[in-house]
Amino acid sequence: TLFFVRHIDNLKTEFDTAIITFNPIFHDQEIKKLIPILDKIEHLPFARHQDILAVKLAFSTLKTDLAPLQLSVSTLFNNAIIDLINELFLIMLFTFLFFLALSYILISISQKKLLKEVTVLSENIENIFRPDPVNRYHTNIKKLKPIESTVQKIVDRYKVYKIMKEITFNAMTVEDLTRGIYDNLKNILKFNRIAFASVEGDRIVAFVAFSDSKTLKLKSGFSQKIHQNSLSKIKKDEIRYIKDLEEHLRENPKSEGTKLLVEEGMNSSITIPIFIGDEVRGFLFMNSFEKDGFKNLDKEIIEQIRDILNISYQKTILTTKMVIAAATSFTKLSEKRDNETGAHIVRMATYSKIIGEGLSRHKVYSSFIDESLLNEIYLQAPLHDIGKIGIPDYILLKKGKLSQEEFEIMKTHTVIGWEILDQFDVEASKFGRNFFTIGKSIARSHHERWDGKGYPDGLSGGKIPLCARIVAVGDVFDALTTRRPYKAPFDFEDAFEMILSESGTHFDPEVIKAFEEQKESIRDFYEEFKKENPSEYT
Repeated sequence: TLFFVRHIDNLKTEFDTAIITFNPIFHDQEIKKLIPILDKIEHLPFARHQDILAVKLAFSTLKTDLAPLQLSVSTLFNNAIIDLINELFLIMLFTFLFFLALSYILISISQKKLLKEVTVLSENIENIFRPDPVNRYHTNIKKLKPIESTVQKIVDRYKVYKIMKEITFNAMTVEDLTRGIYDNLKNILKFNRIAFASVEGDRIVAFVAFSDSKTLKLKSGFSQKIHQNSLSKIKKDEIRYIKDLEEHLRENPKSEGTKLLVEEGMNSSITIPIFIGDEVRGFLFMNSFEKDGFKNLDKEIIEQIRDILNISYQKTILTTKMVIAAATSFTKLSEKRDNETGAHIVRMATYSKIIGEGLSRHKVYSSFIDESLLNEIYLQAPLHDIGKIGIPDYILLKKGKLSQEEFEIMKTHTVIGWEILDQFDVEASKFGRNFFTIGKSIARSHHERWDGKGYPDGLSGGKIPLCARIVAVGDVFDALTTRRPYKAPFDFEDAFEMILSESGTHFDPEVIKAFEEQKESIRDFYEEFKKENPSEYT
């Protein structure tokens, strides 16, 4: 994906440079310079035949007005990117089906083990009722108790097997899989909290959690260096049981995650490592309010779940990461073109999530802003400017003020972004899933204003999608506090006051209220980002 997008990006830059420097006085010479560039464009991978014909027609009638040629080439590039996305989803489809097949193989293995146990059980029962010449009934009746226990275990394992089969088939993302286990296995496995954390480099990052606790302390986004806690010691195929989390915390005082779990009221845990090959990629955690809460749990059920999850999480981790990474690759390229840094999308996503967390505590939003939505905003906020990939360099890289005509073209990045992500979702619907519902709303509507004076649709008030209202504040705040080619950074307090002053005009007053309530959390991350990239704040 990156290879072809870079190729398209390089051709765009080459073409835009030729257009910017086109001098009509030397018409014939300029035409000669354009011919080899257009030849490369016409042989671009994924270029549509009708777009190539349109470019040829525009070039053949070229005199002084370059606009038809620019429009036809821009259309060709945009459609090539969309068709590239289609190709990418075919690759993803095969990857998904491969892991789905592996999941069924493991489930079949579990089923065979169950059938074997049932066969052995059947033979044992048959032996019990076979006549005993010495003591016809007394001796054999004693054997019924362990048989009864075995029957119960097999019934429980079969329940788990059926549920896991259903969850594995329907789950497309890590969140789907984790929620499915929480909703369907909580009572059987006797846990009160379940969470998944992914391993990113040398850090472990909390990804998603579902809990019976009233307040989540260990939320998605929390991260810690993996060597700072005991997770680094867990081996492949090992299942770790902790009977007493308070005692574990005393033995591992640097484990901030354990500390937060204890504050949530959790007292025991099971940890299942998720490996891809020999590399650990994540951990599934189940916690109980009770000390030694899993003492009566059938260990073979957990092993059965571990074997299935190792494949199922591989499938969902890869699906989630491939989709987000593919889309983000376009965003990073567009940011590179307009002198943004990759740090910007991390910062604005972080600020957006903090604001969303504050808003979730407001009564009017508390019922539907949950951890799942906040996680989606954090993951998809970086896609807000993905449409800039379709804006010509002579506009995107212009240092001075844009003309009215240029600004109208710049505004189309919102619609282009929506179209790119919608094409992703058209393909994703073949999986029975839409990945970018939130991302599409953010890309299209993050430049709308509360007073209706924004673009592209002139939406106002509550008609603007909530996720876009939240991201708009996070995006502008980061733009104010960091250096841009056209301005120096404002300090934290000045930028904060500027955002507050736009309440009710540019921004949703309720979102601004949450922004103000989260001031210290935002400041903490601001200071952390400032340490990481000091040159952007001076």
